[in-house]
Amino acid sequence: SAILAMSSTKASAWLLVLAGLLASAAASSSECPPGTHGNFSSCVPCEAGTYTDTANATGCTACPPHAFSEEGSASCECAPGFIFNAGAGGSCVPCEAGTYKDVNGSGACTPCPSNAESQNGSTSCVCAAGFTGDAGVGEGCVACEADTFKTLSGSDACVVCPGGMKANAGSSACQCAPGHMFEPNVPSLRCSGPCPCTPSVGVHAGSIRSNAPGSVYRNNQRCEWIISGADVFVTIASFDTESGYDRITVEGFDDAACTHGRDFLSSMSGTGPAATFHSNSSHLRITFTTDGSVVRSGFTATWHTTIKPAECSPCEAGTYMDPANATGCT
Repeated sequence: SAILAMSSTKASAWLLVLAGLLASAAASSSECPPGTHGNFSSCVPCEAGTYTDTANATGCTACPPHAFSEEGSASCECAPGFIFNAGAGGSCVPCEAGTYKDVNGSGACTPCPSNAESQNGSTSCVCAAGFTGDAGVGEGCVACEADTFKTLSGSDACVVCPGGMKANAGSSACQCAPGHMFEPNVPSLRCSGPCPCTPSVGVHAGSIRSNAPGSVYRNNQRCEWIISGADVFVTIASFDTESGYDRITVEGFDDAACTHGRDFLSSMSGTGPAATFHSNSSHLRITFTTDGSVVRSGFTATWHTTIKPAECSPCEAGTYMDPANATGCT
């Protein structure tokens, strides 16, 4: 009987050890891995745009601005045009002007090639004014030939100076008589950001939209459309955005880079009827920005410019032509 009691005690001990191992295995197998949330009975993948980097999470965290993730992600990646900066609270910050980044992730921004430029947060570079071509292909950006010009950045062709006007190679304007400024009056549409857009040159009318028909716009985006020409008109059709957070801004500027002579025209958010705006400047910029939550049907707009030939216009009274600034009187 003593032997039987000892055997029974050992058997009980082994059973306890076995039970512990089974319980540990069950706990391990029921653990919700990073990228999911829930409990041992149901692990739910994090939605796109959210993440969790811990096991058995009770919920997922939204990606920071300008970052994204796919469903079931344990981390977020910086969108093209943005780079990870641990010194800025672990956020995604835009590539600086003159650089670009065309892939997802936290890799470095790449400097633009010679005679090319970019704005902050760019996914590519474009040829500077006075240069034409494709900044990322073949010979890259080449100078406009003598007696031709190109006033805007982009891949558009150079234009022959009208009326026997002259221009040096690589010029952004043709040369006018003293006291006169050159007005190219070549309409164009330039754009940046993930919104749909087809750039154009020499076209006097067109349309723009925040997203494809029948869809909604995206979170954490910034889109710009710059319309250049004589007497720019734009009509924003009835719009639907997240009120107070997703915004349409309309401004006029004196220069193609939209840095001088700002003329604020409107800022719209929420819903509203159609509205038409006219810029007394030669360049009109529409900017659409969104935050990290709630998306709606967005907006559409139409635009047109006055058909007007290139010309040399006299400087207004009280101004003069600075040879260093061939495109405007000072």
